[in-house]
Amino acid sequence: MGKLESSVLGKIKGKLGNLIFYERDGQTLVRKKPDPEKRELSPLQKYHQQVFKIATSFLKPFKEELNFTMSAFEKGGKKGFHQGLSWLLRNGIVHGEFPKVLPEKLMVSMGTLPGPENPFAARLSEDEFRISWQPNAWEGSAREGDIAYVLIYDSVQQRVAAFRKGTFRKSGLEVVKIPWQMETGEEVWIYLSFYQEKKGALSFSNSSCLGMV
Repeated sequence: MGKLESSVLGKIKGKLGNLIFYERDGQTLVRKKPDPEKRELSPLQKYHQQVFKIATSFLKPFKEELNFTMSAFEKGGKKGFHQGLSWLLRNGIVHGEFPKVLPEKLMVSMGTLPGPENPFAARLSEDEFRISWQPNAWEGSAREGDIAYVLIYDSVQQRVAAFRKGTFRKSGLEVVKIPWQMETGEEVWIYLSFYQEKKGALSFSNSSCLGMV
């Protein structure tokens, strides 16, 4: 601990670099800021860190799309990605000695708009897929002009193909072709949802996972 006799800056209080200035009995004293304690994490804290790392790594290919589909959840520094991550941590993790993500539990969009009814996906060729659903316009806030949003996830190569401008809800059908070469017999995860756009704001439905195709 040291004593500051005088200063061209007048009285100094608070932190400055690695020094802390404070007053005692009318005198300005200075001491070095203590090094932060290195606390050993508990087994539970280490496990939560591991789960968080696994979930974050899994969602990395989805980041751009989640910021698009879940833009309604943006608040301060929180983006759509963080909403997707929060959901996955609560609902999409198989816990145990070796925790893992369940892709079928992933929400690639969330919202109050009615989702697809009886969705189904079939493969037309190695890189082309037919996605169908039963039109359910005028169910709640659903409308004929709601836009289909399709996301395809290749879990082997960890890549995503998103189709933001699909057909309308009333059509009941969408055909998409992924932009990469698939290996024979390789399957992908397919997700489907709908959205409306009003005055630049997007309103989505919860996504439906159509399984591996």
